[in-house]
Amino acid sequence: MPAKKPRVTLEQFYDRFVAFENRVDGQFQGVDGQFQRVDIQFQRIDKQFQRVDTHFQRIDDQFHKVAIRFDQLEQNFRFQIARLESRIRNVDNNLEKLTGDLEKMTQEYHAIVAGLKRLESQMSEFSADTRSQLLSLKERVSATEDRITALESQ
Repeated sequence: MPAKKPRVTLEQFYDRFVAFENRVDGQFQGVDGQFQRVDIQFQRIDKQFQRVDTHFQRIDDQFHKVAIRFDQLEQNFRFQIARLESRIRNVDNNLEKLTGDLEKMTQEYHAIVAGLKRLESQMSEFSADTRSQLLSLKERVSATEDRITALESQ
């Protein structure tokens, strides 16, 4: 024979239901307490994030200032480089001019020396007046040589 089910009265059912409800209420209160603790932790974490965000904002401002300074330095370097390139071009132009002048004077010097040698070989045929002109020419050549030497030393 099957076991007889115990009879449950309405009062017993109500008592069990109240006990169950009290247990569930206790569990809900425990869960509510846990939620409150989690909420407090989230509030602390939120404050930490706000501090971190503020710190990052300060760092971002510092990086912005550094970026502006780098831009200023870059502009300054570009200006100085352009200035130096201009000065180098000027020096190069002056050097080319001096080199061209020196080459002309060297050619003139060689032409004068060749002319003097021809004149010296024919000197015995000329008069005293011609000899004084020749000496004057020799002095001019000597002065030209001195000028060439001075230019070469520059």
